[in-house]
Amino acid sequence: MAENQKHGAWSSRTTYILFTLGGAVGLGNMWKFPYTAGANGAGVFIVSYLLAIVVLGIPMLMAESALGRHGQKSPPGTLADLAEAKGFSRRWGWIGFSSIASSLIALGFYSVIAGFSIAYITPAFMGVFDGADAVQIETRFSELKSNPYQALIWHSLFALITWGLVARGVRRGLEWVARLLMPALFGLLVLLVIYAYLVGDFAAAWDYLFTFDLNALTPAIALAAVGQAFFSLNVGAGGTLTFTSYNRKPIPIAKTSAIIAGGDTLVAILAGLAIFPIVFANGLNPAEGPGLVFITLPLAFAEMPFGNFVGGLFFVLFMMAAVTSSVGMLEISTSYFEGKGRWTRPRIALALTGFYWILGFGTIMSLGAWSNVYPMSVLPVFENANIFHISDYVVSNILLPLTAVIFTLLAGWALSRKTLLLELGLKDGPLFNAWLWIARIIAPALILYLFWANLNH
Repeated sequence: MAENQKHGAWSSRTTYILFTLGGAVGLGNMWKFPYTAGANGAGVFIVSYLLAIVVLGIPMLMAESALGRHGQKSPPGTLADLAEAKGFSRRWGWIGFSSIASSLIALGFYSVIAGFSIAYITPAFMGVFDGADAVQIETRFSELKSNPYQALIWHSLFALITWGLVARGVRRGLEWVARLLMPALFGLLVLLVIYAYLVGDFAAAWDYLFTFDLNALTPAIALAAVGQAFFSLNVGAGGTLTFTSYNRKPIPIAKTSAIIAGGDTLVAILAGLAIFPIVFANGLNPAEGPGLVFITLPLAFAEMPFGNFVGGLFFVLFMMAAVTSSVGMLEISTSYFEGKGRWTRPRIALALTGFYWILGFGTIMSLGAWSNVYPMSVLPVFENANIFHISDYVVSNILLPLTAVIFTLLAGWALSRKTLLLELGLKDGPLFNAWLWIARIIAPALILYLFWANLNH
């Protein structure tokens, strides 16, 4: 479990914020948030999502950041050191491997979906979807999913891009992602929202997203909102802990956590405002599910002014968002093994890429030939879940929330009041005491209740 501090350091606080935000912004915002919102009543889901961000997301992001700044190591190393300092066995550090596991499992399906976005960029710009009807576009996507060799090529290409950036290290790889891709991503997203406002049914999309009936709220929707908030913010994945450990000087964690959570939420809402006006303007189904981006939107772009160009830009944006997040996820495990000092960073990143590349094959098959294969159907929650659905559920609704609870409890109870005040950048008073109550009692209790309620719903 011994780990040195071989990893690099951020050149500035701004770079840290941009990269941590980039690690949060990704398919969770551009792909999963719109279709999950559509499948869970939109308005009531978004209210639950925003509450989860404020009540749970930001406080737990602060807790994970405090652990990272204090420990200056990867999740396993930080937890092992903290346990040892409190007189417990360093074996408690093994809990930190849940972060590594969740990030690698997520990359297994994340890379496959991101690869599809690369496959759509050139056809969109070239007008391949022009004149195509819904059946033709759905057939094209079905052929992409059901052809494992083709899907594997795009999955492999995206995995190589991620590996190349992580292999270059903190200053030459990760900071390039932060400084160039994040501003470009946000700029493209704003342009797409403006386009959707001009040519789409913006009023219908606004009503759909922000009109809600609290009577429609169920434990399943609440847990889905919490899972989405955690998946989107990377809470519990160990990314925030890892990235914060690259800060050699104290940072105002409370302030930066609010900025990161606010920026991530803004991107998710903007993604909805970019997608749903186009969906409603063409009379399409907003609850399409995972195919919303790859079936519904190409059909809409084919019928809209400058659809080829805008459609191509959308899939470029989609790929960029995926890259910023996948680099962050791979960095979590790369940082740990680099700290062991046995292999070089490029070799470590390549080995880990190979591991999740193999996991991705299971996702590819579950989207095609194995779509109706339910390997864990003996469990009610997985009765109709294939490999992709199981992976997504385990990461979003089990590993991330539970690991986040552990991180939050450790920060709230194991770190001293003096250490927390220093790391969080807060003064001792009502705000800090409120955070302490949330970290120690409210957040863990609420998440455990949601698990119980969902299982008994």
